[in-house]
Amino acid sequence: MRIACLLQSRSASSCNTLRTPADAAETCFAGEGLLSPSQVLVALHSMRTGKDGVPLLAVMTALTICLGQRQTFNRAAIAVALEQLVDRCRQPA
Repeated sequence: MRIACLLQSRSASSCNTLRTPADAAETCFAGEGLLSPSQVLVALHSMRTGKDGVPLLAVMTALTICLGQRQTFNRAAIAVALEQLVDRCRQPA
């Protein structure tokens, strides 16, 4: 739900209706997003999954929705996201 609040410019109370990563991904398409498409992809890949986090299937669904929007999440956005994710892996923990 935290990413949903970052993705939209509405008040925090309206963020309560966005409960899944898929909702967050769809919010980006409304033209009100605060994050670029590449930042959305990085944020979705960085979400904590498993018992204590978001279900992996929900993150995969959100990524599928994003990648299906080829005009928004074009090759350039995907390339930037991949570059950022690779750079994160190179940094020492």
